[in-house]
Amino acid sequence: EGVVAKKQNRGPPLKFLAPLIYAPILPL
Repeated sequence: EGVVAKKQNRGPPLKFLAPLIYAPILPL
């Protein structure tokens, strides 16, 4: 979770990329 927070602080575009990357992981 700490890494995600750092990515969000870098810029908003990563906020949209993060859900796309974690989306397939959440169902697992």
